[in-house]
Amino acid sequence: MSSELIPVNAPLLNGNEAKYLAECIRTGWISCEGPFVTQLEEKLAQKAERRHGIAVSAGSAALDIAVAALKLQPGDEVILPTFTIISCASAIVRAGQVPVVVDVDPATWTPQHRRLLEAVAREPVVARIFVNAAIKRALCREAGSDRAWMSKIRPWWGHNYHFHVRLTCPSGDPECRNQAPPPPGDGCGKELDWWFTDEALHPAPSPPPRPLRLADLPHACAALVAAPSGQALHVPTGSR
Repeated sequence: MSSELIPVNAPLLNGNEAKYLAECIRTGWISCEGPFVTQLEEKLAQKAERRHGIAVSAGSAALDIAVAALKLQPGDEVILPTFTIISCASAIVRAGQVPVVVDVDPATWTPQHRRLLEAVAREPVVARIFVNAAIKRALCREAGSDRAWMSKIRPWWGHNYHFHVRLTCPSGDPECRNQAPPPPGDGCGKELDWWFTDEALHPAPSPPPRPLRLADLPHACAALVAAPSGQALHVPTGSR
């Protein structure tokens, strides 16, 4: 086993840090305030295109301010990725909220699951695969450089214990209508981030859908539903 230290991060000190530190000591501005702090706040505000910038003593203090700015209510749930640090959860707890860690279960998610989804997505007859958003995020993390198949895999509500495969229409079937192609890209950007927002995790109630009538179904499906119990039904192979 190697004893080499692998740092979480390494400071980048290749500029005027020593010069500016010596100036702080020389002028007595070594705590809380001073011209360098003011410059930092002004330049950060300018860079972020905001009216004000506030420097704080540590990252934990910045997290406390960020959580307070959200104006959450006591007991509200705040979603965190599993790859984080305790300071993020601590700031949520101090403010009276509940941190909720979201990701796939490492005890059940295996490389075989990823390979199965990839194999299905690469099939030309497959149009979409609907999965839980946490599974999509795991795929984004593990897919590698060949990611063309990823566009077919889309997050959707209710897929906590299964995934749903949607096939393309068989050629020559006039009753089948293909879905529009998936958006370009691998689906791992802001469109995936939305699924971990409160809007997606706790959607507003929607009005009940109109009941599906027999007349709404394609002919082959309607014939299957209307067939008497126990009666064998011949469905043309072109119908799906």
